[in-house]
Amino acid sequence: MITNIDTVISQVKKYQSSIDGKQRLVMKRLSDIGVEVSVSAFTAVPYDGEKDFKVGTHWEDNKLVIEATGDTVLFLEFGTGVFQPPYPLSLIHI
Repeated sequence: MITNIDTVISQVKKYQSSIDGKQRLVMKRLSDIGVEVSVSAFTAVPYDGEKDFKVGTHWEDNKLVIEATGDTVLFLEFGTGVFQPPYPLSLIHI
């Protein structure tokens, strides 16, 4: 009887591990879409300087962060009056 319980516990732990991996995979795929949309948005903005932005992802604990850096990002962040069209025109169709 104890052997059966140990088997069930082992199977539940294996299943839980597979769910954790699948969750991270979904998060990564969604962040890849977010990066693509961000790059498209930064590319489309009228900016006289060099578009030096970089968009990437990194993990912080169990969170996947999309981060944009560069002077172009700073330009957009501080109220240039530039904005993207409303949904759904602002989305990239994949």
